[in-house]
Amino acid sequence: GEGGQLESIRNEYPEHEYLGWVNGNRVQELYAQSKATLMTSQWYETASLVTLDSMAKGVAPIVADVTVATDWFDEGVSGRSFRYDDPVALAKVLEDFKDDAYADRLGRAAREKFMVDPPTMEKHLDQLEALYKG
Repeated sequence: GEGGQLESIRNEYPEHEYLGWVNGNRVQELYAQSKATLMTSQWYETASLVTLDSMAKGVAPIVADVTVATDWFDEGVSGRSFRYDDPVALAKVLEDFKDDAYADRLGRAAREKFMVDPPTMEKHLDQLEALYKG
């Protein structure tokens, strides 16, 4: 996105590319070029559709350990997590993804994990109905 801190981040890290909001086609292109997706949210309840979407595309997720998104993958097999308040831990995980074979292996495993029981609208509605019926 283009939040209120974008300019200060650009100033501090001018070597990075900042995309802002992109359309769905561009998102697909970015997945095809990616070794992993990184979700740094620290909200405890965040399940992260980005995590599921990246897994569906065969791209391993990296997420903060306090989010529900860690439930979507097997740690070190089909995704990775890092201690949410430890930048050194995140750096170590990112370092692992410099190895293309490692990133490819986790990406393939992420896709396989996703395909075992992919979320569908029908399943979602069934779960909501069961919840409301109590």
